[in-house]
Amino acid sequence: MVIVYNFPTKGGNNLSLPEHVCLSIDENIRKENYKSTKLKLYFEFGRSLLRYIIGFLLDIDPSKVIFCYGPRGKPHFIDIDGREPIHFNLSNTEGLVSIAVSLDHTVGIDAERLSATSFDDLHALTLSELEQNSFKRIPDADRGNAFLQLWTRKEALLKAAGTGLSDDLKKYDVLKNEGHKVQIHSHSGQKEDRFFDLNTFILDGSHIVSVAHRPGAILEFVSPSNLPWRCQEQSLQPLETCRASWRYGGSPFFNSEALS
Repeated sequence: MVIVYNFPTKGGNNLSLPEHVCLSIDENIRKENYKSTKLKLYFEFGRSLLRYIIGFLLDIDPSKVIFCYGPRGKPHFIDIDGREPIHFNLSNTEGLVSIAVSLDHTVGIDAERLSATSFDDLHALTLSELEQNSFKRIPDADRGNAFLQLWTRKEALLKAAGTGLSDDLKKYDVLKNEGHKVQIHSHSGQKEDRFFDLNTFILDGSHIVSVAHRPGAILEFVSPSNLPWRCQEQSLQPLETCRASWRYGGSPFFNSEALS
């Protein structure tokens, strides 16, 4: 199972940070590298929420959660007590923090605010030939959001695989949902194939979110009003209930004709 948490941040206003959660030294350094106060707050808010979620799931003090980082910068949880591994990924964009958690398989998540921007200058750099051809069937008014659908799916896929956006985005076709293969180098230096499914959904008509996960995994969504801990007791105020339009197994901006 993959649990997806979505937290609207309302443009950075009225974010109530949890008490008694201390970010690590490296997290505070990363926070200070952001130039604007708003981005610093987004980072602190997202990492605090991530610590609360892991702390709740593993029954440990959120401030005691220790992260390490893979060769491409993906964070991992270190459990010195030998508990079952927990996999997670976080996406922080304007107006939304999204977190995906799984107890049995690596996950990736990416969220972006819907936009009327066409992103034409990025198509040749990021889209496969099949995806670029599919754009010819997309109305001009939808092309910006159609691009964001593909972008979030590719980023979620590569984040799940642990390669990050340093990989060649054009070699991945992510129009369909099932059986996406990512070839990565194992610890022994050999290449190995890993497979993921993708789901994309629209949240509150304002954001598009894509999740990459183990094939066949069940997705469960948690909104701020249904957090797995007692918000008032931890001084973490729920922001609002997410009104989501879930669009499983399909493409919000690409119809079946465009996929053929």
